[in-house]
Amino acid sequence: TQNEVATDQGLMSYLVAGGYSDQDPVVLVHGLGPNAALEWRGVMSPIAEAHFKVVAPNLMGFASSEHKQVQYSIAYQAAALGQMIDRLKLDHVNLAGSDIGADVALYYAVDHPAKVERLILVSGGLYGAGGAARLRKGMIPTTLDEIHQQIDMSFFGLPPMPDFMYERMMAALADDLPAETGMLDSIPRDEAHIRGKLGQIFNT
Repeated sequence: TQNEVATDQGLMSYLVAGGYSDQDPVVLVHGLGPNAALEWRGVMSPIAEAHFKVVAPNLMGFASSEHKQVQYSIAYQAAALGQMIDRLKLDHVNLAGSDIGADVALYYAVDHPAKVERLILVSGGLYGAGGAARLRKGMIPTTLDEIHQQIDMSFFGLPPMPDFMYERMMAALADDLPAETGMLDSIPRDEAHIRGKLGQIFNT
């Protein structure tokens, strides 16, 4: 089911599966691309069936979360994520992040190490400038052909759709573009913050 929670950054929408009071929470942080929290649709139910409460937020400026004219960054998203965790009264979380969502998860973890039980980074984290450039090129489509390719990768097995459906997805992606580009632009600064505090969560 989809719900919303108010943060200082605006309304954040999130998907949830499971949720009994005695279940440990797993928070899944999406990366770039046209599907936001739906990135985790295939794993939410299996994780919930293993007796976890699963929460997959749409980061600010993505999908049905609030879009504002602000300077989006990894730090901004980590702050909103933290407020969602606090508002949902999650004392400790198992935190997973995919591609640039891994940086959001890392940023939250180094600032709140006592709140994070486990940290899982999926195809991401600490990209550096070169990695950010590759991520920008590979994950932000600029033509219908590129969005065809990305939808095929993101929704494996989905039958071909008429062009107007891809055009709608392109329009939705354009709405999310300020958040995506702002996060990518923030990688040098915000990853420096993460690197400076990694010792709080890893034996480095």
